[in-house]
Amino acid sequence: MGLRTRYILICRNGSARISVEFDLKQNIDVALQEVQAKLSRAQRSLPDGIEPPTISKTNPEDQPIMWLTVSSQTKSRQELMTYVRDVLKDKFTSLPGVGDVDLGGYVEPALRVWANKAALNRYAFTCTGYHQFYSE
Repeated sequence: MGLRTRYILICRNGSARISVEFDLKQNIDVALQEVQAKLSRAQRSLPDGIEPPTISKTNPEDQPIMWLTVSSQTKSRQELMTYVRDVLKDKFTSLPGVGDVDLGGYVEPALRVWANKAALNRYAFTCTGYHQFYSE
């Protein structure tokens, strides 16, 4: 496949990125097809419920030219993260010349809590109060 011996693996909370360098003599489009085929085979052994892996080709000399920070005084962190993921990322990705958009600091909810209403009532605590307490 014309692979060099250099692989870079970056793991973040909820994601991983593997970078593979190819020999300059390698046809990158053919190599991309081969990687996609191998990834399709490997995907069968990945856990259920994860998003399918994506492949993109990039120039290693490209550097980010823009870092953005998003904040809001009216939206919760979860609402803001969902908006960035579902709206802004697609808008930036579709711009000419944009090769990739990474969401740094984005965290999917990892914990779901089902409140026991009887126990909450026993302690005169509401679901809203419970949510506010654990959201801070």
